Amino acid sequence: MSLTDIDIAIMNDVVSSFLELNQPASRKRLVLNYKNPQAIDSLERGGILSRADGDRYLPGAAAFHYCGDPGVQQRAKESLAAIVPILLILFEANPDGSEFTPADVLARWQPNYGPKSPEVVRLGLYLAARLGLLNSYSCNNQQTEIIFFRVAERIVTASDVGRIWEAQVSECILSFLTTKVQSSVREFGIKTPGRDTGEASGLSPINKKVELDTKGEEGIVVLISHSSKDSEIAKSLVDLLVAGLGLRISQIRCSSLDGCRLPAGADTDDQLREEVNSAEATIGLITPNSMKSPYVLFELGARWGAKRYMVPLLAAVDPRDLRGPLSGINALSCSNDAQVRQLVDDVRRQLNITCPHSPAFSSLVTQVVQTAHSLTLQQTSKKDSGDELFHAESVYWKRQPAGREGPYCPNCFEDKKKQIHLTPGATTGTYCCGICKNSFRTAE
Repeated sequence: MSLTDIDIAIMNDVVSSFLELNQPASRKRLVLNYKNPQAIDSLERGGILSRADGDRYLPGAAAFHYCGDPGVQQRAKESLAAIVPILLILFEANPDGSEFTPADVLARWQPNYGPKSPEVVRLGLYLAARLGLLNSYSCNNQQTEIIFFRVAERIVTASDVGRIWEAQVSECILSFLTTKVQSSVREFGIKTPGRDTGEASGLSPINKKVELDTKGEEGIVVLISHSSKDSEIAKSLVDLLVAGLGLRISQIRCSSLDGCRLPAGADTDDQLREEVNSAEATIGLITPNSMKSPYVLFELGARWGAKRYMVPLLAAVDPRDLRGPLSGINALSCSNDAQVRQLVDDVRRQLNITCPHSPAFSSLVTQVVQTAHSLTLQQTSKKDSGDELFHAESVYWKRQPAGREGPYCPNCFEDKKKQIHLTPGATTGTYCCGICKNSFRTAE
């Protein structure tokens, strides 16, 4: 089983949209043009394509390599080769993690790097991010251009750009072919030799290990408690767990994601109540959205009360903002590469799974970090505009150029979205709400 003409045509379409239109390719258009949704899904699960937002796709390094256009492949390799030595210069001059822009790259361009142009920088930085050479970065709305970035420590080992390129391409194509084999097994009901008959398995060692080590054919193994407004980062987290733990997507409950939704006709409350208690691991995706969601708080509270395994995973939330029982549980951050990897390793031990990571694992870690970083930038933008209240010291405040303004009642804001100023009490740092009549204390 190998790349088909349809696979190559889809990759070429997505790459052309990126290079010529500077925008992601619409899934609907790809489906209408090529009449093969399964091929699109396989390319995505294999890490050859990645979702930009919603149903739009961006190319990975392997897409440039296998799109069928030698000129595009050469253009991608040359852009990356020109960018890498500049990233090393930036890192050596500022090892403290300073943030840079494409203009900083252009300012350090050397004649021997090749043609100097913003387009070469755009493509080079994009590929550097896909290959893990950027520690964190923010993009334009289309996610086709890196606007700000920090250079990853890995840049010091990137002297052989060709080797890095080939390793990434090989990793993606292996994951893609593995995915196609698994899809064929599911679609046609092929019986896996060796499991029931003792025959030699036709699957790769990776897939055979996953098949033997996951927790059973039915039932939810991991539940991701999250807000439906955070479906993008939840999607990247599901992809990571599938690649990192070898779980089938049907073993993960993520109610906003196709393939992980609740069964049709199920009573939402009853089903979630049962699965919150029965899942072997729960990941609480804590974001500004989920902190306002009664369902998420109820789910995590129930898990905490039952003393079942639970990991709070933060995105665009400061650990100091956690309240109640969550504040006493060690949380991990989606914005930190090492902590995302730790999440997978910790859950792996909890589930007693021993299968190796999928070849696409590293790129999916980067995808989680990137999505979390984008969410952080969105929240920062809202706070800077002065329209969004933020929680601190048990109450809410509104950010102002000269500091903060408030405080506002947390009960009225969380329950009814009303911004009610608190009335100062007789003692400094004490306040009372004239609407709900509750009292509050701040650090003052």
